[in-house]
Amino acid sequence: MESLMEGMAEYYSVELAQKVRRGERENALKCMSNGGTIPLGYRVGKNKHFEIDEAAAPIVKELFQRFADGETLQEIIDSLNKRGVMLPNRKTISYQSFHRVLRNRKYLGEYHYMDIVIPGGMPKIIEEDVFQRVQERIAVNRKTPAKACAKTNYLLSGKVFCGSCLAPMRGECGRGRHGNTYYYYKCANNKKKEKTCKRKALKKDFLEMLVVHIVKDKVLKQEMIDRIAQSMITYQQMQDTTSSLEKQLHQIEKKINNILKAIEEGIFTPSTKERLQELEEQKQTLQDSIQHEKLKLCSITQEDIISYLMEIQRKVKNHELTDKKLIDLFVQAVYVHDKHIVVIMNGSPMKYTYDIEELQKKVNGSNLEHNGSPKTRSV
Repeated sequence: MESLMEGMAEYYSVELAQKVRRGERENALKCMSNGGTIPLGYRVGKNKHFEIDEAAAPIVKELFQRFADGETLQEIIDSLNKRGVMLPNRKTISYQSFHRVLRNRKYLGEYHYMDIVIPGGMPKIIEEDVFQRVQERIAVNRKTPAKACAKTNYLLSGKVFCGSCLAPMRGECGRGRHGNTYYYYKCANNKKKEKTCKRKALKKDFLEMLVVHIVKDKVLKQEMIDRIAQSMITYQQMQDTTSSLEKQLHQIEKKINNILKAIEEGIFTPSTKERLQELEEQKQTLQDSIQHEKLKLCSITQEDIISYLMEIQRKVKNHELTDKKLIDLFVQAVYVHDKHIVVIMNGSPMKYTYDIEELQKKVNGSNLEHNGSPKTRSV
């Protein structure tokens, strides 16, 4: 009996849910409210249809128009709060509440419920051209968040990591008490609510000057230039696949010769002809690939690489090469620890470690070259 009662209760619950969903869909097809949060600027009338709330609709219109005209959302909110404007539920205006409003297509008069969309199913508050301009601004802001930070080029973006948790350190900016903007690199795990990493942020200019100094001091020396050139030639030779391609070509030629011998002995069928054509095509493809690989190997010599690196050295001395280009060319990764920084170069097993305390004594917001070389050790 208990099992039977449980089965009946489950059946009744499922049937009731189906009836509720059926009723909600019928209401939606009539553009009626099914409960839930009512969008700002609307109210539900006696017949359960949406009506314009004359008290809140002007707030929505002002928000859309000012945002479309170029004001930021925070500027609009601050302005409305200073005027004492409040939402119908007596709550002050917040960023989150208004951000949802700007993306709501119901203000164009579109009724939305689950997969049901009925144009003209609600009173229209915002004109199409204004709504479209707002969506374009939102799309631009989504691609370029944190405009204040975007104005600054973070040279180590994607290359600097936390020495403790190995998470990337990302470019951040913030304002001090006196309105000054500060730029720094901060561990991604320190930004989360849980703050699983306690790595302190490091000033952007300080870290970038350090890395640029290392490149100039350690890489652009004649001994290192020769080593890099030799490493690149060795790497190029390791990428040489001509030997394996030639082995494949030898096997193909062997198979072709076997088929030709069979034909000479009088064995010739449509399958034999088809197979011979396939092998001839494979042979031609392999010959083209081998020729292409040989051309690649002849394209760059060790002397070419040395000449290129010497030209970079000259441009650095004459201040013709940007720090960004220098970092992109030579720096593979930077790891920030509590008391030291580890820099790994492209194509080099060497790790250069710099003591932060020693750097802070020698660097006082100016170029590292004017403060002497900081204390360093190689590991």
